[in-house]
Amino acid sequence: MNKTFSAGAATRPTCSAPRPAPGAMARAFAVALMVAVALVSGVGEFALTSGMNQPAYASTRARPAVLIAGARRYELQLATTPAEQQRGLAGRARLLSSSGMLFVYRSSAERCFWMKGMRFRLDIIWLSPADKVVSLQPDAPVQSPVFCATSQDVVELPGGQAKLAGIEVGRTVKLEMPRT
Repeated sequence: MNKTFSAGAATRPTCSAPRPAPGAMARAFAVALMVAVALVSGVGEFALTSGMNQPAYASTRARPAVLIAGARRYELQLATTPAEQQRGLAGRARLLSSSGMLFVYRSSAERCFWMKGMRFRLDIIWLSPADKVVSLQPDAPVQSPVFCATSQDVVELPGGQAKLAGIEVGRTVKLEMPRT
């Protein structure tokens, strides 16, 4: 079908694509921004602190810290920045029995941990500045409530490892920090 245009008629072709509803672009942008912020900030377990939350050491992903308890040795990934501490071990499918995470802080304060996003149980171990165990939450269940204790640093190991290594409140463990 041929279209002819007469004088005075609109000579601009019409667009057949529907126009978005008013505000739809703004809503789409807001949703995209929220998703981006969630991905950047990490989702899952986080450490809430009432004290300073500044890293005590530079992040050293290539070299882990080592926890020695009795005859057991655990390689610990360091969580030194607020972002690393918030993300923690959340989202991982599993953790080797000889590994864990060390949350490093500059000073003692109340340290709280939430198991959101976890897929396996953890032993949460709160340490004094002298690496003495001041509190222990063995086999913390996934999606559990918040666990808190006052400490300098915190170690997370796979559930049941604290018992196997003889880690208990009052015992001192050995932490070997990587050299930077």
